[in-house]
Amino acid sequence: MKRPYLRTTILCLAVGASALAYANIKPSNKDSKSADGNSAVINVESATTADSALDATMNAAQEGLAHAQVKLGLMYEQGEQLEVDVDQAAFWYRLAANQNHPQGQYNLALLYIYGVSVAQDATLATYWLERAAANGYMPAIIHLARNQEMYFLQDGADIQWIKIAASRGDALSQLSLAQWHLSDKHMDTVKAEFWLTNAAEYDSAEAQKLLVEFYSLSKYQRVNPEKANYWQTRYTNSQLVIQNQVR
Repeated sequence: MKRPYLRTTILCLAVGASALAYANIKPSNKDSKSADGNSAVINVESATTADSALDATMNAAQEGLAHAQVKLGLMYEQGEQLEVDVDQAAFWYRLAANQNHPQGQYNLALLYIYGVSVAQDATLATYWLERAAANGYMPAIIHLARNQEMYFLQDGADIQWIKIAASRGDALSQLSLAQWHLSDKHMDTVKAEFWLTNAAEYDSAEAQKLLVEFYSLSKYQRVNPEKANYWQTRYTNSQLVIQNQVR
């Protein structure tokens, strides 16, 4: 199902990841046992047939296990063993989200972003994204970081989520944070070098190219021909790999 693009200031940039891309859910502590003391998650995963797995998931979701509610929501959204029903998906995501399940919160936020089953609502989308991100859910953190990257070099811009995403290994956020530290108002060449190097090691071609400039130009006071040559070679090789893949 294609989702329309949300044209609002706060959420006009959606990450490519959709709810469907994060189906490998990990149960939270509160999901560990059902009312009768048995692990509903184990029952779902140990079911030997598709029908019994579906029944186990439905039973666990109805018993209130957030992990199973998210799983059932995904099954409705993807049409896995069930007819596609995004209204039902939204219903189960919301139940899980209200139990503080981060993937349920993130999936519900996506529905608000794209206006699927619910009216587009940037405020509610942001609310659920921030709830999921506060719970450490990386897709939500990255999504919020991408939103901030649209304006991160403007005066007074909030870069909280860019910093968090960068610290958790997101190369694009590391690159953005490095560029922020290279801007005139926030110049810090030590931090810029640190984040550029991290992003470049993740094979960010733009970071590799910026490191060549960083070690070549006197304005950064970090001239180092050896490092400049090293990153130039890394950058050139990465471009050759891309060209060979295209052929």
